[in-house]
Amino acid sequence: MGMAGNAGTQTSTITVRGLATGRLGSSGSGRIRHFVWQQLKVGFILGLVSAVLVATVAYLYDRNLIFAGVVAGALCLAIMLASVSGTLIPLLFRRFNVDPAVAAGPLVTTSSDILGIVIYFGLVSILITSLIH
Repeated sequence: MGMAGNAGTQTSTITVRGLATGRLGSSGSGRIRHFVWQQLKVGFILGLVSAVLVATVAYLYDRNLIFAGVVAGALCLAIMLASVSGTLIPLLFRRFNVDPAVAAGPLVTTSSDILGIVIYFGLVSILITSLIH
């Protein structure tokens, strides 16, 4: 969850900077769509690299491939979704004339934490019978 929160906060910072400098929003929705897609790809790459590392550690710890997969999948998905929310939340705030620099940070961090918990426990609950030795 910490990695997802960091990814979401960093993406939020980049988005707010793009809005403040006029690089986002001035050229229509095509530029915004491209930006969101770019952030999703970056989130996926960061999530994948982190997932491989944490899956290796999880497997060495428990010698259970499903456990390692659950941890890796949850981390990768949480980071990807945090990157998307870090992009979309400031854009939504800007749309409703709320200063995204002030409001986006706490909401991105909180939503990333909640999503991380829901994703992890959701995967565990689906695969609980496979996780028990």
